[in-house]
Amino acid sequence: SSGDALSYVVSVSTSQGTGWLSVTSASGTTPASFTVNVSPAGLAPGNYNGTVSVASTGASGSPRNVSVSFTVVAVTAPSLTVFVNAANFLPSAAVPGMIVTLGGVGIGPTALTTLQLKPNGTVETKLAYTRILFDGIESPLVYVSSTQYSCVVPYGVAGRLSTRVQVEYKGVLSNALDLRVADAFPGIFTANSAGSGQGSILNQNGSVNSTSNQADRGSVIVIYATGEGQTTPAGADGTVAGATLKRPLLRVAAKIGGQDALVEYAGSAPGLISGAFQVNLRVPGTVIPGPAVPVE
Repeated sequence: SSGDALSYVVSVSTSQGTGWLSVTSASGTTPASFTVNVSPAGLAPGNYNGTVSVASTGASGSPRNVSVSFTVVAVTAPSLTVFVNAANFLPSAAVPGMIVTLGGVGIGPTALTTLQLKPNGTVETKLAYTRILFDGIESPLVYVSSTQYSCVVPYGVAGRLSTRVQVEYKGVLSNALDLRVADAFPGIFTANSAGSGQGSILNQNGSVNSTSNQADRGSVIVIYATGEGQTTPAGADGTVAGATLKRPLLRVAAKIGGQDALVEYAGSAPGLISGAFQVNLRVPGTVIPGPAVPVE
């Protein structure tokens, strides 16, 4: 990089395999720089060695050699087996905007990695070298691990008859699950996150509903759910509900204790990811009280 300008040529050689070692700007005049590239494409697992040689007829000690070592590790393709509604854990078609849970083997990192936001405030679609693709469309990720994921079905599947979902981990794609696309498949989140039992419900005063903290007849309760389908305005992948609240395109109806309940509001849950929605219901005045009144 000092002294008179010298012309040089860069070459590579390898003792095992071919094509995995290369350089950019293989010739030039000093001062200069070049980039060394390695690629595992087509290589069997193992250790590989090569040499980058820089030669110049005008320089003493030419050529200068730099050793390169490269290890290729075998990766087992992820196996995807489960696709369910994340609220009730029931097998489901793919619904635009629905929060879902996927299960399998080797589908992600050993350590649980949870939701992160991009600089623009939307939810990340890649966590710990992991992506979930619906017909190639990246989905917002709630969490990922080696055996279980949660993500949001892209709104872009709306209007399709079917969609193909695959997991990608460290650049390796899983098998594909072909799913029917449905307009809606509502599921109520539960307090134990197991899909059954006490619902994820708030009483009118904002306290958590439970057998020891019951809702009054005639009061309004807030239910959290997913699977309402497309919204108006149209859903946007990975956004967090804020000032602009979105309503389901489809009609929302509800029952409490088998009786029709007035739907005071159904739409975006402020502060939560698009795909989670809340329904505010007025408890019928004639419902029979109890510790486990069913809500539909």
